[in-house]
Amino acid sequence: MRLKPKIKLNWITNVQQHKMRILAIDPGTKIMGYADFEDSNLVDYGLKLFKPAKSIELLLSEIEGVIERLILEKQPNIVILEKNRFSQITNNIRLTLAITRIKAVAKSHRIKLIEYAPNTIRAIVCKNGYSTKADLAKTIISRYPEVGLFIRNQPRSSLNLFFNITDAVACGRAFIELNKRQK
Repeated sequence: MRLKPKIKLNWITNVQQHKMRILAIDPGTKIMGYADFEDSNLVDYGLKLFKPAKSIELLLSEIEGVIERLILEKQPNIVILEKNRFSQITNNIRLTLAITRIKAVAKSHRIKLIEYAPNTIRAIVCKNGYSTKADLAKTIISRYPEVGLFIRNQPRSSLNLFFNITDAVACGRAFIELNKRQK
């Protein structure tokens, strides 16, 4: 019996590598920040302000609609959330329910979802888990100057709103940094 020699073929293919689309969310029931990344590039970011709802179900429905639109528009491979660290507080039940709804929407689209605690995000992005929101914002703005330009053009009275944008960008940045280290 004669064995055939193994022939190794090197195929050259024109395979386009898929880019990683990341939708990072700083969840909230009054203000929600989001950031959209393509690989490590910040593509879009913004805020969604929610009107006070008469019922929790109306609020959750509005949050669900916003997340659906973001997912359909941005087409993410992964959703990154800033983890709610106050879930035991009774007053924060609305936020806990909102996060549950966000997770359900991501799951219904079969999108992987990862949550990071705020101190984990700060440890990765600022190299200090005890950094303040202002420290985190400065770090994000130094990395993404366009975010700083956007924020500087806003009225001074509304600057605290924009921590939701920098928090969302930081969520995405934390995922990117962790992914880099694992490769």
